[in-house]
Amino acid sequence: MRFPFNIRSSAGAGLAQSGEQAAGGCGVVFQPIVGLILIPIGLYLVFHSEVRLINHGRVWAETELVSAEQAATITGRVKIKGFPEGEFLTHARSDRPVVYWEQELEEFIEKTETTGTGSDRRTRTVREWERQDFQRDWADFKIGGVQIRPDGAQAVGETQVFQGTRRGGGEFTTEGLGGARVGDERLTVRVIGADRELMICGDVAGGTISGGRTFVVSALNDASTEQTLRTQYMVAYWLLKAGAVLCLTVGLMMIASPALYLFGFIPFVGRGMSAAVFGAALLGSLAVVIVLTVALKFWWLLLLVLILSIGVGAWAGSRVRRRRGPSPTAAATAAPPSPIQPPAVDATLGAMSEAPPAPPGPAAPPKIISRDTPTQPQLRYTAEGKPACPKCGAVIELTDRFCSSCGSRLDRGRLA
Repeated sequence: MRFPFNIRSSAGAGLAQSGEQAAGGCGVVFQPIVGLILIPIGLYLVFHSEVRLINHGRVWAETELVSAEQAATITGRVKIKGFPEGEFLTHARSDRPVVYWEQELEEFIEKTETTGTGSDRRTRTVREWERQDFQRDWADFKIGGVQIRPDGAQAVGETQVFQGTRRGGGEFTTEGLGGARVGDERLTVRVIGADRELMICGDVAGGTISGGRTFVVSALNDASTEQTLRTQYMVAYWLLKAGAVLCLTVGLMMIASPALYLFGFIPFVGRGMSAAVFGAALLGSLAVVIVLTVALKFWWLLLLVLILSIGVGAWAGSRVRRRRGPSPTAAATAAPPSPIQPPAVDATLGAMSEAPPAPPGPAAPPKIISRDTPTQPQLRYTAEGKPACPKCGAVIELTDRFCSSCGSRLDRGRLA
């Protein structure tokens, strides 16, 4: 099974090897810099796997299959099927016309991989096929009244028509050469024949399908195409997750490399410390990938919880403020009430005889203006705006513990 991206089989090993070579070659000073570059790359791989990577299998399943005649009259994503019509392509390795062909050229190579550092440094020789060239081509065709321009489409269900090897610049042959040798080349050709019924999923506009976020041309049936696309998505998804863990782990190890370098001079400690840091870096990387994955998958739920938490906190804070009432400082700095004005006297009352003045008596206590509220009982002020004792009316300070006139116990201007 093939996938719509080129990931070599030794990608993980190559990344690990590059980190180890950096540990031994670029020096302890530059390793943290490389680590700081790898960590954002790892975080982006998690983001890409959750946000940017498209599950074409799901899109394929959600797209309704319509006839070519219907597709020619609408705009948007459609899925149609039928036999192609038009001028097709030919390939030297195929004996029939094709709507699509691709060829991949690989070379059998030998390379050396290095693991470990210092006294634990190990090297091994790896031989494998490595891609050297890849080419493909599409033919424009029609299905019913819909024109298909498949350049950029993902091909599904190709048939392999040739795979041959050559040695020393000779001709490619399908006969065995007695095992692969370094320098051998392998050519693989896959095609989609023009005589096969095709299914196309893409965006149609003006009777032409030429692109779309999901643009697939398949030679398989509906169910098989969906399964193939879903499998490709899952493989790419977990490869991105594994790449994220690898980048984060190697990045953390490189950041810690100066300390590990110093511990390496301590007998029996350096090796154990390296293993411990590697284990901690691996577990930390796994935790970061899991937490970030959950946050990206359920961001809407986390946002809802955050909004509810803010709302509950604001409601609880307002309840507490209502129970405590305003602070003493705010009460002390409040503007004093305006003096009470006597009521206006009607002019007709001027003719009334004035009552004889009352005999002088003892001075009346200062007039008390109550500012009691349901949340501030017993707090009173004089007409001049000064706090007064709730019991006798004598002028006090909000910080007084007892009234100097009547001896009542006070608490911020109220009876204790």
